[in-house]
Amino acid sequence: MLSRKYRALSSLAILLCASSSYALACSGETVLFEDDFTESDNGNWLIWPTDQTYIKAEKGHLSFRPPSNSGRTSGVVTALFPADVDICATGMIMTSTGKPSDIQMSIDFWANGLSDYYNFGVNGEGMGNLSRWNGKSWNTIYPQQKMQGFRIGVGEENTLRVMTKDGLISLFVNGTQVAKIKQVKPTGLMQAGVRVFNSQAKVPVNVEFSSFKVTDLP
Repeated sequence: MLSRKYRALSSLAILLCASSSYALACSGETVLFEDDFTESDNGNWLIWPTDQTYIKAEKGHLSFRPPSNSGRTSGVVTALFPADVDICATGMIMTSTGKPSDIQMSIDFWANGLSDYYNFGVNGEGMGNLSRWNGKSWNTIYPQQKMQGFRIGVGEENTLRVMTKDGLISLFVNGTQVAKIKQVKPTGLMQAGVRVFNSQAKVPVNVEFSSFKVTDLP
Protein backbone atom coordinates (compact mmCIF):
# COMPACT_ATOMS: atom_id res chain seq x y z
CA MET A 1 0.00 0.00 0.00
CA LEU A 2 1.10 3.55 -0.63
CA SER A 3 1.84 5.64 2.42
CA ARG A 4 -1.13 7.98 2.59
CA LYS A 5 -3.49 9.83 4.86
CA TYR A 6 -6.96 10.71 3.65
CA ARG A 7 -10.53 11.24 4.71
CA ALA A 8 -12.86 9.57 2.24
CA LEU A 9 -16.02 11.54 1.55
CA SER A 10 -17.80 8.63 -0.11
CA SER A 11 -17.47 4.86 -0.32
CA LEU A 12 -18.65 4.79 -3.94
CA ALA A 13 -16.48 2.96 -6.47
CA ILE A 14 -14.03 5.27 -8.17
CA LEU A 15 -13.64 5.44 -11.93
CA LEU A 16 -11.00 8.16 -12.19
CA CYS A 17 -9.47 10.07 -9.71
CA ALA A 18 -7.47 11.32 -8.31
CA SER A 19 6.30 17.56 -0.24
CA SER A 20 8.36 19.98 -0.96
CA SER A 21 7.72 23.15 0.99
CA TYR A 22 5.66 24.53 -1.89
CA ALA A 23 3.20 21.64 -1.67
CA LEU A 24 2.30 22.94 1.78
CA ALA A 25 0.49 25.72 -0.09
CA CYS A 26 -2.46 23.35 0.07
CA SER A 27 -3.28 24.82 3.43
CA GLY A 28 -6.85 23.87 4.22
CA GLU A 29 -7.41 22.64 7.76
CA THR A 30 -8.82 19.30 6.62
CA VAL A 31 -6.57 16.97 4.61
CA LEU A 32 -8.80 14.97 2.28
CA PHE A 33 -5.99 12.95 0.73
CA GLU A 34 -2.20 12.91 1.02
CA ASP A 35 0.49 10.61 -0.36
CA ASP A 36 4.28 10.79 -0.20
CA PHE A 37 4.80 7.50 -2.11
CA THR A 38 7.19 6.03 0.45
CA GLU A 39 5.84 2.49 0.06
CA SER A 40 6.68 0.26 -2.85
CA ASP A 41 3.42 -0.45 -4.67
CA ASN A 42 0.58 1.47 -6.20
CA GLY A 43 -1.87 0.62 -3.43
CA ASN A 44 -5.33 1.96 -4.14
CA TRP A 45 -4.25 4.20 -7.00
CA LEU A 46 -6.02 3.21 -10.21
CA ILE A 47 -3.53 3.59 -13.03
CA TRP A 48 -3.34 3.57 -16.81
CA PRO A 49 -1.56 1.67 -18.26
CA THR A 50 -2.15 -0.96 -15.59
CA ASP A 51 1.34 -2.46 -16.01
CA GLN A 52 3.43 -1.19 -13.09
CA THR A 53 6.44 -1.12 -15.41
CA TYR A 54 5.14 2.26 -16.53
CA ILE A 55 3.81 3.77 -13.28
CA LYS A 56 5.26 2.72 -9.96
CA ALA A 57 5.53 4.05 -6.43
CA GLU A 58 9.05 3.59 -5.10
CA LYS A 59 11.40 5.29 -2.64
CA GLY A 60 9.20 8.31 -2.06
CA HIS A 61 8.27 8.93 -5.71
CA LEU A 62 5.48 8.05 -8.11
CA SER A 63 7.47 7.34 -11.25
CA PHE A 64 6.04 7.67 -14.78
CA ARG A 65 7.76 5.98 -17.74
CA PRO A 66 5.34 6.24 -20.69
CA PRO A 67 5.18 3.11 -22.89
CA SER A 68 6.25 3.20 -26.51
CA ASN A 69 2.71 2.94 -27.87
CA SER A 70 1.27 5.92 -25.97
CA GLY A 71 2.59 9.10 -24.41
CA ARG A 72 -0.21 9.49 -21.88
CA THR A 73 -0.20 8.08 -18.37
CA SER A 74 -2.19 8.92 -15.26
CA GLY A 75 -2.34 8.14 -11.56
CA VAL A 76 -5.71 7.95 -9.80
CA VAL A 77 -6.75 8.10 -6.14
CA THR A 78 -9.49 6.23 -4.30
CA ALA A 79 -11.38 9.14 -2.81
CA LEU A 80 -14.11 11.49 -3.96
CA PHE A 81 -13.80 15.21 -3.24
CA PRO A 82 -16.15 18.18 -3.27
CA ALA A 83 -15.85 20.53 -6.24
CA ASP A 84 -14.24 23.22 -4.07
CA VAL A 85 -10.79 21.96 -3.05
CA ASP A 86 -7.08 22.81 -2.97
CA ILE A 87 -4.86 20.34 -4.90
CA CYS A 88 -1.04 20.26 -4.99
CA ALA A 89 1.38 17.94 -6.78
CA THR A 90 5.18 18.16 -6.68
CA GLY A 91 7.25 16.51 -9.40
CA MET A 92 10.25 16.71 -11.68
CA ILE A 93 11.50 15.52 -15.05
CA MET A 94 14.22 13.03 -14.19
CA THR A 95 15.47 11.85 -17.59
CA SER A 96 14.65 12.58 -21.21
CA THR A 97 16.40 12.33 -24.54
CA GLY A 98 13.69 14.35 -26.29
CA LYS A 99 12.77 18.01 -26.42
CA PRO A 100 11.58 19.58 -23.13
CA SER A 101 8.50 20.89 -24.93
CA ASP A 102 7.37 17.30 -25.61
CA ILE A 103 7.01 16.43 -21.91
CA GLN A 104 4.25 17.73 -19.66
CA MET A 105 3.52 17.11 -15.98
CA SER A 106 -0.01 17.93 -14.90
CA ILE A 107 -2.90 17.76 -12.46
CA ASP A 108 -6.30 16.33 -13.42
CA PHE A 109 -9.26 17.74 -11.50
CA TRP A 110 -13.06 18.01 -11.68
CA ALA A 111 -12.89 14.52 -13.13
CA ASN A 112 -16.03 12.49 -13.72
CA GLY A 113 -14.95 9.09 -14.95
CA LEU A 114 -12.30 8.50 -17.58
CA SER A 115 -14.16 10.54 -20.19
CA ASP A 116 -14.47 13.97 -18.58
CA TYR A 117 -11.83 15.93 -16.69
CA TYR A 118 -9.93 19.21 -16.55
CA ASN A 119 -6.14 19.21 -16.91
CA PHE A 120 -3.62 21.84 -15.82
CA GLY A 121 -0.21 21.01 -17.26
CA VAL A 122 3.20 22.59 -17.74
CA ASN A 123 5.82 21.27 -20.17
CA GLY A 124 9.58 21.10 -19.71
CA GLU A 125 10.04 24.56 -21.18
CA GLY A 126 7.69 26.11 -18.64
CA MET A 127 4.75 26.55 -21.03
CA GLY A 128 1.43 25.74 -19.41
CA ASN A 129 -2.25 25.55 -20.27
CA LEU A 130 -5.65 24.50 -18.95
CA SER A 131 -7.80 22.15 -21.03
CA ARG A 132 -10.79 19.88 -20.70
CA TRP A 133 -11.10 16.38 -22.12
CA ASN A 134 -14.71 15.42 -22.92
CA GLY A 135 -14.02 11.84 -23.99
CA LYS A 136 -13.60 12.69 -27.66
CA SER A 137 -11.56 15.87 -27.95
CA TRP A 138 -9.67 18.54 -26.02
CA ASN A 139 -11.20 21.96 -25.35
CA THR A 140 -8.61 24.66 -24.60
CA ILE A 141 -9.80 26.84 -21.73
CA TYR A 142 -6.60 28.78 -21.01
CA PRO A 143 -4.18 28.79 -23.96
CA GLN A 144 -0.54 27.85 -23.58
CA GLN A 145 1.53 30.60 -21.97
CA LYS A 146 4.81 30.93 -20.10
CA MET A 147 4.34 29.92 -16.47
CA GLN A 148 6.16 32.37 -14.22
CA GLY A 149 8.30 30.65 -11.59
CA PHE A 150 8.60 27.25 -13.27
CA ARG A 151 12.12 25.80 -12.90
CA ILE A 152 13.34 24.53 -16.25
CA GLY A 153 15.69 21.55 -16.53
CA VAL A 154 16.08 17.86 -15.76
CA GLY A 155 15.99 17.24 -12.01
CA GLU A 156 14.34 20.57 -11.18
CA GLU A 157 11.46 20.21 -8.72
CA ASN A 158 8.20 22.04 -9.40
CA THR A 159 4.89 22.20 -7.56
CA LEU A 160 1.62 22.66 -9.43
CA ARG A 161 -1.45 23.79 -7.51
CA VAL A 162 -5.12 24.05 -8.46
CA MET A 163 -7.62 25.80 -6.19
CA THR A 164 -11.31 25.71 -7.10
CA LYS A 165 -13.99 27.85 -5.43
CA ASP A 166 -17.50 28.47 -6.74
CA GLY A 167 -16.40 27.80 -10.32
CA LEU A 168 -13.30 30.00 -10.11
CA ILE A 169 -10.16 28.02 -10.97
CA SER A 170 -6.90 29.47 -9.61
CA LEU A 171 -3.65 28.02 -10.97
CA PHE A 172 -0.27 28.23 -9.23
CA VAL A 173 3.30 27.22 -10.06
CA ASN A 174 5.79 27.06 -7.17
CA GLY A 175 3.62 29.32 -5.05
CA THR A 176 3.09 31.95 -7.78
CA GLN A 177 -0.44 32.44 -9.06
CA VAL A 178 -0.35 32.27 -12.85
CA ALA A 179 -4.03 32.39 -13.85
CA LYS A 180 -7.66 32.64 -12.75
CA ILE A 181 -10.41 31.23 -14.97
CA LYS A 182 -14.15 31.13 -14.36
CA GLN A 183 -16.04 27.99 -15.33
CA VAL A 184 -19.38 26.42 -14.47
CA LYS A 185 -18.97 24.65 -11.15
CA PRO A 186 -19.73 20.92 -11.45
CA THR A 187 -22.22 19.30 -9.12
CA GLY A 188 -21.58 16.39 -6.83
CA LEU A 189 -18.29 14.84 -5.77
CA MET A 190 -15.37 14.85 -8.18
CA GLN A 191 -11.94 13.20 -8.53
CA ALA A 192 -8.38 14.46 -9.05
CA GLY A 193 -5.01 12.97 -9.98
CA VAL A 194 -1.70 13.44 -11.80
CA ARG A 195 -0.84 12.84 -15.44
CA VAL A 196 2.23 12.85 -17.69
CA PHE A 197 2.19 13.53 -21.42
CA ASN A 198 5.05 12.71 -23.78
CA SER A 199 4.18 13.74 -27.33
CA GLN A 200 7.21 11.84 -28.69
CA ALA A 201 6.13 8.52 -27.19
CA LYS A 202 9.07 6.52 -28.53
CA VAL A 203 11.56 8.81 -26.76
CA PRO A 204 12.37 7.50 -23.24
CA VAL A 205 11.30 9.81 -20.41
CA ASN A 206 10.98 9.52 -16.64
CA VAL A 207 8.87 11.94 -14.61
CA GLU A 208 8.55 11.54 -10.84
CA PHE A 209 6.03 12.97 -8.41
CA SER A 210 7.16 13.18 -4.78
CA SER A 211 3.85 14.26 -3.25
CA PHE A 212 0.15 14.68 -3.94
CA LYS A 213 -2.19 16.43 -1.55
CA VAL A 214 -5.83 17.51 -1.46
CA THR A 215 -7.27 19.71 1.27
CA ASP A 216 -10.41 21.74 1.79
CA LEU A 217 -10.11 25.45 1.02
CA PRO A 218 -7.98 27.59 3.35
